[in-house]
Amino acid sequence: MNGRYVKSFWTCCAALSALVVVSVLVLPGELQAQKKKKKKEHSPEELTNFLLGPEESIWLVGAIGRIASDEEIADYLRLTSDDEAANFVEEFWARRRSTDSVWPADQPQGIFETRAREADRQFAEGARQGRRSDRGTIHILYGPPEEVKYEVGARPGHESVEVWVYPKDAEPGLDGQRPKRYYYFVRRGEYTVETAAPPRRRLRPGAFDR
Repeated sequence: MNGRYVKSFWTCCAALSALVVVSVLVLPGELQAQKKKKKKEHSPEELTNFLLGPEESIWLVGAIGRIASDEEIADYLRLTSDDEAANFVEEFWARRRSTDSVWPADQPQGIFETRAREADRQFAEGARQGRRSDRGTIHILYGPPEEVKYEVGARPGHESVEVWVYPKDAEPGLDGQRPKRYYYFVRRGEYTVETAAPPRRRLRPGAFDR
């Protein structure tokens, strides 16, 4: 074989190997960035459409903001009338309608509405509806936890923590995701908010159930 062609062959091989290595190194980073982008959480202000009526303006706040896609959120925030919002909500649930059951209560919208009413009764705080609260959001998405515990701060000034425990094999929720094993909530002012897992040294050993 001609030496020039041999050299070209090995040059191509080296270039291809380098491309594979770069893909292996870069692609996971890109996928991770996309994954993080999908998990971005919006503040209530970012989910409020101030051009709509009182109830319609905050429709996205709470569990809906976790169920809706980024495109749906952007589309809703561009609406300028309550009639447009009503049509949007109807189409939103129609896209998620299941063929497994004909009963409205078993459809995603029926499940949402039932759990939202439960959340309003159980988790309303201050002027905030229970369905807009952090605990209400988790309740609506995944249903009631398997167990609820309270862990007391080990010292004065350390926050007491409410812990929700879900089964390891829990079914996906209304957002299509499986719930985390544990959710932690603390009291901040007049509201109970979700928080990261606290260091164990800040809690007394032995949580007690509700």
